Amino acid sequence: MITAATTTGSTAASSVLVIIFILVAIAAYWVPTLVAYVRRSEIPNLGSIVVINAFLGWTMVGWVVALAMAMRSRPRQPQYIVPPGWVPGPGHPQGPGYPPASPPDSPATPQ
Repeated sequence: MITAATTTGSTAASSVLVIIFILVAIAAYWVPTLVAYVRRSEIPNLGSIVVINAFLGWTMVGWVVALAMAMRSRPRQPQYIVPPGWVPGPGHPQGPGYPPASPPDSPATPQ
C-alpha cells in the first residue's frame, strides 16, 4: 500500500501560493478598470469600461477591448493662434464681404 506523505509545512505553503495566485489573478482581471479610474479625467467613458471589463473581461477579448478603451485618450481640440493685428481677408468666412453685409439701418431723423 502506497501512501502519500505530506507535511503540514508544504500544505501550508501551497495554500499560501494558491491564495497569492488568486489575488494576483483578480488584480490582473481589473487592470483595465484601474487604469481607467486613474485616467478618469482623460477618458470620456469610465462606466463603459467598467461594464465591459466586468461582463466580458473573462473572454480575454473583452479584457483587451476594455484595456484599449482605458488607454485611449480624448482627441484634442484644435487650438488656433491668431497673431496680434490679424484681420481676415476677403473671402474668408470671418473676413469683410462674407457674408455680404446688409445695409445698415439709417438712423431716424427727428422732424
